[in-house]
Amino acid sequence: MKFTPTGFSQVSGQAAAIVQTAIRALEEVVASYPDHWQSHLMIGKGWQALGNEQAAYEAMNKSFEHCEDNESVPREFAGLCLQMGRAYEAVKIGERAASLRPDNHETLGNLACAYLVSGHFVEAKKTIDAALKLNPSDSINRNLARILDDVTTGRRPQPQNLIELMMEP
Repeated sequence: MKFTPTGFSQVSGQAAAIVQTAIRALEEVVASYPDHWQSHLMIGKGWQALGNEQAAYEAMNKSFEHCEDNESVPREFAGLCLQMGRAYEAVKIGERAASLRPDNHETLGNLACAYLVSGHFVEAKKTIDAALKLNPSDSINRNLARILDDVTTGRRPQPQNLIELMMEP
């Protein structure tokens, strides 16, 4: 998916039909194996690609409930929560991801995003600093650090969701 000023573009046409077919097949899997977190996650990503955030949220939440040790599930789920403007939920889920991979600069950057959008600026600063310490050349985290600085100094309004965070002020 590609980011646009109004959000994330959705798949369409033949690609959308293929995604819908995949979702139906995966729903058959979870009907027989309701604890199969991988299928719930892929259903969620499919719905996200189709632009149905609520269906994506429900599927990713099921994946999160059934997965205890894979950092990608809470990372993806937290990102969707941020996209939907559910910042406080994204913080809790992002903290779970970071507890599973505290040495991953991308996961820490995502958590810093959640802290920023939820208004926890001190935590956002500590977390983005930790991410940059792990990988100082990561351009996404460097940009996030600049945005955080702009927000805390009043040069930019606090973003309320991932879309606003990614847009130029």
